[in-house]
Amino acid sequence: GNKPVSPNKQLVYLVALFLGIALPFGFYTLKNAIASKIDSQEMIEHITANPVVGKIMHNHHRTNNIIGEHPRSTIAESFRALRTNLQYQFKDMDKKVILVTSSIEGEGKSFTALNIAMSYAQLDHKTLLIDFDLRKPTNYFGKFDETQKGLTTWYLNGTTEEELIEKTAHENLNLIHSGPVPPNPTELLALKKTGRLINSLKSQYDCIVIDTSPLAQVSDGYLLLDYADIKIIVARYNYSLKKVFSLVMRDLKHKKAQNVCVVLNDNKVYSDQYGYGYGYNKKKK
Repeated sequence: GNKPVSPNKQLVYLVALFLGIALPFGFYTLKNAIASKIDSQEMIEHITANPVVGKIMHNHHRTNNIIGEHPRSTIAESFRALRTNLQYQFKDMDKKVILVTSSIEGEGKSFTALNIAMSYAQLDHKTLLIDFDLRKPTNYFGKFDETQKGLTTWYLNGTTEEELIEKTAHENLNLIHSGPVPPNPTELLALKKTGRLINSLKSQYDCIVIDTSPLAQVSDGYLLLDYADIKIIVARYNYSLKKVFSLVMRDLKHKKAQNVCVVLNDNKVYSDQYGYGYGYNKKKK
């Protein structure tokens, strides 16, 4: 012969091309199949068709009130980007009731609810933050007494609607505490007076942000779905359980919940922020 019979270059190139395509795709598919925690926006998009409206950066500050205390930080800018996305996606709503929840505890729902409320207050929108997590009251601003009056005392006719509302340091933001932990939170939320209260407050405020219990752990949050115009499910990078999140999103779909969207919290990948923080002080490496 006038040429080598082995190796067959065409076959080698064909095998190399096949492996070059198959191996990365197979690795990515296997990784998603065995992953137990949510680690990317792409994973969310494989689980649900509901949009991801914001990606919140990791909070390295010693406060949860980022918008109020660190307004020029990159994490504050990511909350403004979230607010802009909500404004654009739901631009037909002049007044909004935004329910913020999560699948399990520890994903950052109260942190997200507080800063969404602060961001709307900065737009000169008259804003109200309500702690509807009657099982675990939240200390938003560092001054909190679990025995103080709140929603639970109002349910039991011990507080008027006017007495519920507490002013904060920001002139455009008011707050309603959850009050002392009751023995029957689900039964209280199921009362018809819950809807009457929210409708009454909606006539007084441009934006109401409701912070409620995790959906996979208790049923309280489901009782408030019909009162909210927008439902935000908070998932946390490398913390939220993929299977639990999937079950919650499937349950919301079966209940035909409208205007459901997702926020990814605690993103530590700074290169994945689409320019958040341009012109702002960044954390030095």
